[in-house]
Amino acid sequence: MDTVQSILERFSNCEKELLYNIATSRNSNHSKKLRLFELYLNNPENPDSFYSQKIYGNEETSAFAQLKKRLKEEIEEVMVLIKPTKTNFKQSQRILCTELLLKGQLVLIRGLSAEGSKLLEKCLKLSVENQFYDIVLTIFSIAQEYGLSEVLSSKDLPHIEKAITDHLDILIQQINEQPSQDQKPEKHEIISKLLSQVQCHKDQWALLGELQKTIEEKDLTKGMQLIQGKKSLLLLKEKDSQACWKLLVYKIKLLILREEYQQAAFICREQSTSIDTNAPIEYHKLHFLSLYYHQQWEEAIQLIHEKLLQLFPDEKYVWTYYEALTRLRMKQFKSSIKLFHSCIAGLKNIPEYYLGAKLYEIIALLEQQDQDWVEFKIENFRKLLGRWRYKSNQRIKVAFEAIVSIYSCSRDKYTDCVQNETKKLSALRESHDWCPFGYELLRLDKWISEGH
Repeated sequence: MDTVQSILERFSNCEKELLYNIATSRNSNHSKKLRLFELYLNNPENPDSFYSQKIYGNEETSAFAQLKKRLKEEIEEVMVLIKPTKTNFKQSQRILCTELLLKGQLVLIRGLSAEGSKLLEKCLKLSVENQFYDIVLTIFSIAQEYGLSEVLSSKDLPHIEKAITDHLDILIQQINEQPSQDQKPEKHEIISKLLSQVQCHKDQWALLGELQKTIEEKDLTKGMQLIQGKKSLLLLKEKDSQACWKLLVYKIKLLILREEYQQAAFICREQSTSIDTNAPIEYHKLHFLSLYYHQQWEEAIQLIHEKLLQLFPDEKYVWTYYEALTRLRMKQFKSSIKLFHSCIAGLKNIPEYYLGAKLYEIIALLEQQDQDWVEFKIENFRKLLGRWRYKSNQRIKVAFEAIVSIYSCSRDKYTDCVQNETKKLSALRESHDWCPFGYELLRLDKWISEGH
């Protein structure tokens, strides 16, 4: 094991001075640890008894061993801030990639997705250029964790898998010493643990894959059976793991699809008391939706301001959109219109939310019976749909046409018109059926059928 002296020998005098200056900024002037560091720099060849005598006035004391251990730990912490000067090109490139990887993660933890993506993309480019395939896999894992499909997405995984598999084959071929055929190589204890962990994770993600399929196929009975099964219960005990959060996401989704909003909200409240600040953004969106559909509107708005805007500031326009819809449900039409107006420009890169905000703004104006503005907004929205015909959602188009038709029809034909337009929305093919997890929090066919 390396001693403090043997570690310091690996640094130049200039680097030692820099290490000492960093340590000085982290400790008080009267720190014994700093005093020991100074003694090592000025008198590196002396025995421990010499340093102990200088600091404690006693050549043998148990406190010195602990002090030396703390100093070694501090040097190991700060030495990473000083880049080695004697490195070859490959070593320096790997260090640079590792630094970018670390910076990217630290930035992403702060909720700065755009900046974190740039750092990971830069790291990815360098890693590929230098054939650091292990780092590429790590970048993919981080991108998945933070939902950064612009860096690497699931569609890239087969290519990454092939690159890493081929790279491992090359590494194996490069090994000179092969074990003899009659002697089986001993399995390393840590590698055995790794294999066990991988198998466990493989089982967990197979379960999550099944759950995702039940949600896509709307097989809610089978989905709840899987959620209540032994494997799911064991996975839920792994607090704060990626797989555990994914399971919770699927569980809440199933409950919302089953319209068990109270239970979904209860589960989210339970998590709020512990570790949900580490949860993925998808979970936090579902937390809001469970409160919204359970008609706990004040609590839903409080969640936006006290948590969502704090944890995910980059998504502020979506959170404003959520609040605008909540205010609409609360019949606070003026506040709702103001909020829709404030978030529309920021939602242009999310077509469904952008068009949804404009359509719900019309609905809020209709509820407020502001006829002049309604007609102006209807005409503008009609033109927008014409320009965005390749981006607009079929459900939004039909809902808008239904609203215009009902708004324009005579009073004696009103009931028949509402029924006919509601049927059109209900008759949309499955791909345009209502989804409770997207932009349409206030269900358009339901709002129309209720004769607003």
